[in-house]
Amino acid sequence: RKFLRSSGEMKEGHFAVMASLDGNSKRFMVPLSCLSKPAFVRLLDEAEEEYGFSHRNILTVPCDPTELERILAGDWRKDY
Repeated sequence: RKFLRSSGEMKEGHFAVMASLDGNSKRFMVPLSCLSKPAFVRLLDEAEEEYGFSHRNILTVPCDPTELERILAGDWRKDY
């Protein structure tokens, strides 16, 4: 099931994330199951340090979009 939002469609069981680093940004629809991936959780910790909890817009993580694609695919760097 999909939900329409002003910024596009949202699939059930997903949440929106913006990966942004050095002016390079991309919006992702991330499955809730990624919340159990250690590399993704580390990105959330970095986002908390960088932006805090009062960020009102889309969840933004300080990560290059290409790197987030790798993390979501399960193929992340060892230092992540």
